[in-house]
Amino acid sequence: ADFKKNGISDVITCRHRDVVQKGFPLVDGGVDAVFLDLPKPWDVVESAKNNLRPTGTFCSFSPCIEQVQNTCQKLQEQRFSQIQTFEILLRMFDLNTARYNPPPMFEEYLYTTAKQRKQAKKRERASGPEAKSSSPQPKKKQKHQKHIITPKRGGSQGGMPTLARVGTGVSGGSVLIATPQRLGARGHTGYLTFAVKGIF
Repeated sequence: ADFKKNGISDVITCRHRDVVQKGFPLVDGGVDAVFLDLPKPWDVVESAKNNLRPTGTFCSFSPCIEQVQNTCQKLQEQRFSQIQTFEILLRMFDLNTARYNPPPMFEEYLYTTAKQRKQAKKRERASGPEAKSSSPQPKKKQKHQKHIITPKRGGSQGGMPTLARVGTGVSGGSVLIATPQRLGARGHTGYLTFAVKGIF
């Protein structure tokens, strides 16, 4: 029903089959890719290889590293190349817009361009003990700024929130604060393993 709803039913064929016991049905000309989400993907690596075209892509999702190790060992035995595994994690963030006057330790993160850092140094020198007394200068109207501010050390994982400026002004203004959610169920880690079938 979903395939028809999205207008792709004419290019998709659905079949129900126990590929662990019976293997994949052979397709004339082979297939470009195979994706697996099985408890024991290594049991069908050989069958998947028989269906893949030369340089075809194999991909398998597994929640446990032991499954990845067994699958990679089988892929090596079947002479697959470019075997790679990527860890995938679910991280949920809360986004809140608020007025934010950063403490001095965060000031450097607000100047993400050379021009802003130069302006910050000028202000620091002007406010120091060696600054000469002078009549106050009229404030220049600042242009609307919108940029991403990323902490250099640790990001949100190190206790520092990730900020995105959505207002004006150098210190203060409206900012978008993204912080990891502390409540709710944790997502389980997982692994995606990729490999390429050899020409021979």
